Amino acid sequence: MMKEFKMAEILPVEALKSKIWSMFDILRSERIASEDYHVLLFLLSAYKDGLFNTEILNENSNLNERLVSCLHNSESELTNQYNAILATFEPLVMRLSENGTRHIIRALGELNLAILDENFADIFDAVLYRITQSQGRFGGEFMQPVELTRFICGLAELQPNSRIYNPFAGLASFGVYLDQGQDYFGQE
Repeated sequence: MMKEFKMAEILPVEALKSKIWSMFDILRSERIASEDYHVLLFLLSAYKDGLFNTEILNENSNLNERLVSCLHNSESELTNQYNAILATFEPLVMRLSENGTRHIIRALGELNLAILDENFADIFDAVLYRITQSQGRFGGEFMQPVELTRFICGLAELQPNSRIYNPFAGLASFGVYLDQGQDYFGQE
């Protein structure tokens, strides 16, 4: 009985990962280089955190500019954190065609937000891992195996307001598995 419950739980998560991975077809059709695929993880995170929603598709002005404006001016308490990295991703968002941006936003709107929110660390890490695999021979050289990350995080027994410093962060996989309220500083 327990095994059946876990399978029912895993299938929606795997389906969600698959839907997210299919969004990379949009980036490929837009001729976005594989090293820039991280823009989709940024948009996925911003969408999950409520910085924008599919309602921006209903307005008549330039979609890419509206999206960037939403990201800069969201009423979310996370806006300042996102603005710190938006400068990196804004040129990539602006390079997308309006049609490409529209397809990505529609695809994000089709995701089950409850499943995404509940399993975000696993989903983010799995998609990030697939991105690095798609980059060829050296793409995953800074990627720590998920199993090792989970193991080490399980050993740490961190308190709710812990501050964590990782001098060997690579792609900051430890940061993905921390709880809300724990501060993480990673450096490579």
